[in-house]
Amino acid sequence: MLSSVEACGSEDRRVETWPHPSTELRMLDCTDSELATGMVIPMIERRREKRTDVRWPIRVAGISTSGEGRTIDASLCGLLFETDADLETDRLVTVRIALDANTSIECAAQIVRAVNAYAAEIRYISAADRQRLSFALMMVNEGAVSSGMSSG
Repeated sequence: MLSSVEACGSEDRRVETWPHPSTELRMLDCTDSELATGMVIPMIERRREKRTDVRWPIRVAGISTSGEGRTIDASLCGLLFETDADLETDRLVTVRIALDANTSIECAAQIVRAVNAYAAEIRYISAADRQRLSFALMMVNEGAVSSGMSSG
Protein backbone atom coordinates (compact mmCIF):
# COMPACT_ATOMS: atom_id res chain seq x y z
CA MET A 1 0.00 0.00 0.00
CA LEU A 2 1.24 3.47 -0.89
CA SER A 3 0.07 6.56 0.96
CA SER A 4 0.18 10.18 -0.08
CA VAL A 5 -1.46 13.48 0.75
CA GLU A 6 -3.31 15.49 -1.90
CA ALA A 7 -4.33 19.11 -1.47
CA CYS A 8 -8.05 19.62 -1.97
CA GLY A 9 -9.39 23.10 -1.45
CA SER A 10 -8.43 24.33 2.00
CA GLU A 11 -7.68 20.90 3.43
CA ASP A 12 -5.39 18.01 2.71
CA ARG A 13 -6.78 14.57 1.92
CA ARG A 14 -4.93 11.33 2.49
CA VAL A 15 -4.97 8.88 -0.39
CA GLU A 16 -4.05 5.24 0.07
CA THR A 17 -3.30 3.33 -3.10
CA TRP A 18 -3.19 -0.42 -3.62
CA PRO A 19 -1.68 -1.68 -6.89
CA HIS A 20 -4.01 -3.96 -8.82
CA PRO A 21 -3.22 -5.98 -11.97
CA SER A 22 -5.66 -4.15 -14.24
CA THR A 23 -6.46 -0.93 -12.39
CA GLU A 24 -5.38 1.05 -9.40
CA LEU A 25 -7.73 1.03 -6.41
CA ARG A 26 -7.63 4.21 -4.39
CA MET A 27 -9.29 4.79 -1.03
CA LEU A 28 -9.70 8.47 -0.29
CA ASP A 29 -10.21 9.66 3.28
CA CYS A 30 -11.95 12.97 2.74
CA THR A 31 -11.60 14.65 6.12
CA ASP A 32 -10.36 13.81 9.59
CA SER A 33 -13.96 13.72 10.87
CA GLU A 34 -14.98 11.25 8.13
CA LEU A 35 -11.84 9.26 8.91
CA ALA A 36 -12.89 9.09 12.56
CA THR A 37 -16.28 7.64 11.54
CA GLY A 38 -14.64 5.16 9.18
CA MET A 39 -16.22 6.66 6.06
CA VAL A 40 -14.03 6.13 2.99
CA ILE A 41 -14.79 6.62 -0.66
CA PRO A 42 -13.51 3.91 -3.00
CA MET A 43 -12.37 5.12 -6.42
CA ILE A 44 -11.20 2.86 -9.21
CA GLU A 45 -8.72 4.53 -11.53
CA ARG A 46 -9.45 3.20 -15.01
CA ARG A 47 -6.97 5.28 -16.96
CA ARG A 48 -4.11 3.34 -18.47
CA GLU A 49 -2.02 6.42 -19.22
CA LYS A 50 -1.22 9.62 -17.34
CA ARG A 51 -3.31 12.59 -18.43
CA THR A 52 -1.61 15.85 -19.28
CA ASP A 53 -3.33 19.25 -19.17
CA VAL A 54 -3.07 20.64 -22.70
CA ARG A 55 -5.05 23.17 -24.71
CA TRP A 56 -4.55 22.08 -28.29
CA PRO A 57 -6.95 23.13 -31.09
CA ILE A 58 -9.00 20.24 -32.50
CA ARG A 59 -11.39 19.50 -35.34
CA VAL A 60 -13.99 16.80 -34.69
CA ALA A 61 -16.06 15.04 -37.34
CA GLY A 62 -18.82 12.51 -36.79
CA ILE A 63 -21.30 10.97 -39.21
CA SER A 64 -23.75 13.86 -39.06
CA THR A 65 -21.86 16.63 -37.29
CA SER A 66 -18.52 18.37 -37.15
CA GLY A 67 -16.98 21.20 -35.24
CA GLU A 68 -13.94 22.84 -33.77
CA GLY A 69 -12.79 22.93 -30.20
CA ARG A 70 -9.92 22.57 -27.78
CA THR A 71 -8.53 19.76 -25.65
CA ILE A 72 -8.63 20.04 -21.87
CA ASP A 73 -6.33 17.11 -21.25
CA ALA A 74 -4.92 14.21 -23.23
CA SER A 75 -3.09 10.90 -22.89
CA LEU A 76 -2.03 8.18 -25.29
CA CYS A 77 -5.38 6.45 -24.65
CA GLY A 78 -7.88 9.29 -24.59
CA LEU A 79 -8.73 12.94 -24.35
CA LEU A 80 -11.10 15.37 -22.72
CA PHE A 81 -12.22 18.21 -24.96
CA GLU A 82 -14.71 20.98 -25.59
CA THR A 83 -16.29 21.51 -28.99
CA ASP A 84 -19.17 23.30 -30.66
CA ALA A 85 -20.21 19.99 -32.28
CA ASP A 86 -23.16 18.06 -30.83
CA LEU A 87 -21.75 14.57 -30.24
CA GLU A 88 -23.48 11.46 -28.92
CA THR A 89 -21.93 9.00 -26.48
CA ASP A 90 -20.76 5.64 -27.84
CA ARG A 91 -20.25 7.15 -31.32
CA LEU A 92 -16.94 7.04 -33.17
CA VAL A 93 -15.58 10.38 -34.35
CA THR A 94 -12.48 11.50 -36.18
CA VAL A 95 -10.38 13.94 -34.18
CA ARG A 96 -7.63 16.06 -35.72
CA ILE A 97 -5.37 17.62 -33.08
CA ALA A 98 -2.97 20.48 -33.87
CA LEU A 99 0.00 19.75 -31.60
CA ASP A 100 1.76 22.90 -32.79
CA ALA A 101 1.75 25.19 -35.82
CA ASN A 102 3.41 22.56 -38.02
CA THR A 103 2.28 19.22 -36.57
CA SER A 104 -1.16 17.66 -36.37
CA ILE A 105 -2.34 14.14 -35.77
CA GLU A 106 -5.55 12.31 -36.51
CA CYS A 107 -7.26 9.51 -34.60
CA ALA A 108 -10.57 7.70 -34.35
CA ALA A 109 -12.06 8.07 -30.88
CA GLN A 110 -15.20 6.82 -29.17
CA ILE A 111 -17.17 9.32 -27.10
CA VAL A 112 -17.51 7.75 -23.65
CA ARG A 113 -18.91 10.68 -21.66
CA ALA A 114 -20.59 13.97 -22.46
CA VAL A 115 -20.97 15.99 -19.25
CA ASN A 116 -19.67 19.59 -19.39
CA ALA A 117 -17.03 18.34 -21.86
CA TYR A 118 -16.55 15.27 -24.05
CA ALA A 119 -14.38 12.38 -22.91
CA ALA A 120 -13.18 10.10 -25.68
CA GLU A 121 -11.18 6.89 -25.79
CA ILE A 122 -8.73 6.69 -28.66
CA ARG A 123 -9.66 3.59 -30.65
CA TYR A 124 -7.30 3.95 -33.60
CA ILE A 125 -4.22 6.04 -34.17
CA SER A 126 -1.43 5.33 -36.63
CA ALA A 127 1.95 4.37 -35.22
CA ALA A 128 3.48 7.59 -36.53
CA ASP A 129 0.74 9.77 -35.00
CA ARG A 130 0.94 7.87 -31.70
CA GLN A 131 4.69 8.58 -31.62
CA ARG A 132 4.07 12.29 -32.37
CA LEU A 133 1.45 12.45 -29.59
CA SER A 134 3.75 10.66 -27.14
CA PHE A 135 6.58 13.07 -27.91
CA ALA A 136 4.34 16.14 -27.59
CA LEU A 137 2.96 14.96 -24.22
CA MET A 138 6.47 14.19 -22.98
CA MET A 139 7.69 17.66 -24.00
CA VAL A 140 4.76 19.33 -22.19
CA ASN A 141 5.29 17.19 -19.07
CA GLU A 142 8.99 18.11 -19.02
CA GLY A 143 8.16 21.80 -19.46
CA ALA A 144 10.09 21.99 -22.71
CA VAL A 145 7.08 23.35 -24.62
CA SER A 146 3.90 25.16 -23.69
CA SER A 147 0.75 23.19 -23.00
CA GLY A 148 -1.18 25.89 -24.82
CA MET A 149 -2.79 26.99 -21.56
CA SER A 150 -2.94 30.70 -20.87
CA SER A 151 -1.59 31.96 -17.59
CA GLY A 152 -4.26 34.18 -16.29
